[in-house]
Amino acid sequence: MRRSYLILFVILFLLESVGLSQNQSVDLNQVPLIDTPSSYALTKWKDKKGYASMPLDLNTVRKVNLNCESKTLYPTHPEQTTKQYHSYVIASYDTYKLNPNDEACTLKSKYKNGAGKHYCQRSSTVESAVISDLYRDECSNIYRAFWRVTFLTTHDNMGTLFSKGRTMYPKPHSEFFGDMVIGDTYAVNESDFLFLSEVFASDVKAQ
Repeated sequence: MRRSYLILFVILFLLESVGLSQNQSVDLNQVPLIDTPSSYALTKWKDKKGYASMPLDLNTVRKVNLNCESKTLYPTHPEQTTKQYHSYVIASYDTYKLNPNDEACTLKSKYKNGAGKHYCQRSSTVESAVISDLYRDECSNIYRAFWRVTFLTTHDNMGTLFSKGRTMYPKPHSEFFGDMVIGDTYAVNESDFLFLSEVFASDVKAQ
């Protein structure tokens, strides 16, 4: 009898442990290593001052499910005016660790070191931002959708931090360098986002 109780206790303990491990949430504030180029040589992430327009602890944002059979989302408008940056961090690389053939290495040594190998003399930095903007589903529900963009600073271009589903184009024959015009919008799948939330109070006031 005692043995039966002991076996039952062990089974219940194991089931509880599995349940706890499955319910452990991922820290959404941390940049996933899998998304970071040459993460093995990365130094500590630091806030890029002044870039987060609406800082948030992503773990505390109230998530909602897409309340529509279709999982396709559409921008509520073509502009970038409702986009928010909730986190913006930057990190450098340890060039002593960085493989000179990696994309993150911007200057490979001309000569070999004492070990007979080329090494990285200069590297890019890497940036990571969590962004959100407004989207609607095919049932006319509106959400704030969140996503993360991680990129080498040397690869940054005009479209790197664009809101998903929105575009802009160079203005033809403009006398001003970098003059842009609003482009088209396109559909985005729910799986392209980290999560959805209800719209913010500031979004309601702006409408």
